[in-house]
Formats: sequence, C-alpha cells, structure tokens
Amino acid sequence: MEAITSFIASHKRTILGIALFCLAPYAFYVGRVSDWSTASTIITLFETYAFYWMPIATYLFLFFAFFVKRKSQWHHYFITTAWLFLVGSLVNLLNAWHLSSAKFPTILRNVFVQISGNWPVGVFMTISLVAVTLLGFHSASKVINDFLRIIAKFINHAKQPIVLLLGLLSAVATASVVYWQINQTQHLRNQVRNMGYKGGSYTVWIYGVLLLVIYTALTLVGITFFFNTLSNWWGEFVRTGRQLRDFRLQNYLYRTLAGYLYTVIYLASVAFAAVAVPLVTMFAFEISRANYSHGVHLLHWLWIPGGIAVGAVATALVLVTLRLLFESAVALVHVAQNTAKLR
Repeated sequence: MEAITSFIASHKRTILGIALFCLAPYAFYVGRVSDWSTASTIITLFETYAFYWMPIATYLFLFFAFFVKRKSQWHHYFITTAWLFLVGSLVNLLNAWHLSSAKFPTILRNVFVQISGNWPVGVFMTISLVAVTLLGFHSASKVINDFLRIIAKFINHAKQPIVLLLGLLSAVATASVVYWQINQTQHLRNQVRNMGYKGGSYTVWIYGVLLLVIYTALTLVGITFFFNTLSNWWGEFVRTGRQLRDFRLQNYLYRTLAGYLYTVIYLASVAFAAVAVPLVTMFAFEISRANYSHGVHLLHWLWIPGGIAVGAVATALVLVTLRLLFESAVALVHVAQNTAKLR
C-alpha cells in the first residue's frame, strides 16, 4: 500500500495528464450527427441527464488541478471533486441503462467500452476512471483530514454565535441535498412504474442511495473547502473594507479590485476555452466523419489535434490581450499615486 501511495505521489502530474487526456473524448463526444438535430436538443439532453454534464464538470476540475500548484490547498479539493463527479456520472448512466431493461453485459459494453455502437469513447473513460480513482483516494484522505480538523474546531468553539450560525447553515445545506435526492428517487420510482418497468422498485432505490452518498460527499467537500479557505477570504474582505473607509481617498482601491476582477475573468476565460475548444473540435470531427460515406478517413482525425492547436493559440491571444488591458489600467493608477505623493 505504501509503495502504491509513493508511486502516486511521485507520478501525480503524469497520472493527472493521462486522466485529463483520456476523459476529453468521453466528456465532449455527444454521439453521431443523427442523434442530435439542433443546439436546443443538446441543451435539453444536458439539462435532463446528469451523465452528460457531470463528465464535463469532472474535466474542468481535472483541468484546473493539472495547472494549479500541487502544494496549493486547492489541488486536493479539485481532484476529489472531479473523482466524485465522474463516479456520479457513471452511476447515473448505469441507472439509465438499467431502467431501459438492457442486459448486464450490454450495459457494461455500452458504458465502459462504447456508447450506442459509436467509436469506443468508453474505453478512454475507463482509463481515465482508473487514473482519477488512484488520485482520488490519495487526495480524499487529505480532504477528510481537513474535514475532521474543522469539526474539532467547531466543537471547541461551539458556544460562539457565529460558529453556531455557520454550523446551522452547513447542516441545512447538507439536509437540503439529502431531501432533494430522496425526493428525486421517489419521483423516478413512480415514473418508471407508470412506464411499465418490470424490475423491482428496490433497484431504483439502490441507485438512488448511491447518488445520495455521492451528492452528500460533494456537498461536504464544498463546505470543507469553504471553511478551510475562510480565513484567507475573510482577511481579503477586511482589507477591502478598510480601504472603503478611507474617506480622504489616500489609497486607491482600484488595484485591489482589479486583481479580483482579473482573476475572475481569467479563470472564466480559461474555463470557457477548456470546454469550448474540445466541444467544437469533437463536433467538427463528427460532422466531417458523417459527411464521408466510406467510413472514417485518416484525415478526419486531424480535426482533433488541429482544433486543439487553434483553440490553444486563440486562448493565449485572448489572455495576453486581457493582461495588457489590465496592466495598462493599473499603470495609470500607479502614475496617479506617484503624482499624488509629489504634491
């Protein structure tokens, strides 16, 4: 066990890169052209079935985990959340195939090998699942330690009103997720019964309980992350509040707010590119393949590296332009501050 843990720790970035690379086709391949006709059809599928958007959420968390520093406290939370989302998407997908009355070998083939007879993106997902699971166990232990430490702090400071309020809000959030999932499972049980589902209702509840555990774990990870980073966020909030109370306007608030604004826009731009580039690339690949009547030509596969290369260059240009705009604005503030000191 120690040898495995040591191997994962020393090759974490490599394993993370493999997981990210193998997950991309599964997350962004939505099937043959005949499976979707308009953008609204795809949006409806994403809104209706969690196993469409959960792999994309997994991909995003893995993407940021790959680029964030390993020593950062964000790293373990990103990996743990990605692992839970990927497992949750598989439970949802297995449940959907189970409710379709498909046989067990058919379910395994369509989930872990291929999807509805399309090219075997399930194989890539399975490889990614193994890699993310290896990383998930290692990172989850760190998150659990943070969770236990925060619980101990809450117990030691339970008499403080703010601690009681935060604890109550955390309990309400967790209870709300539990209630929502139980209600969803009950609704699904009634729905499939009316559709003539021949399996026992207990099978619906088995998948429902699995999802309940996953969604509750996701909620607790989010709450733990919030409290683990609360001191940093609160310190920034206090410093900003002090600057707002500078009624003589001796300090410029713009530099502080510009840093926050730049961070938000930067992360939003990177997240958008991380999703849009592989999604458009897989669309282009599938459309070019569908328009060719003699199967898959070797040139069709060039869409994948070509689309990623073009998207990476375009994203880099956008980020450079964004940086220059913010630097120009902050430089003007520097000039104003230096001018004020000379007076």
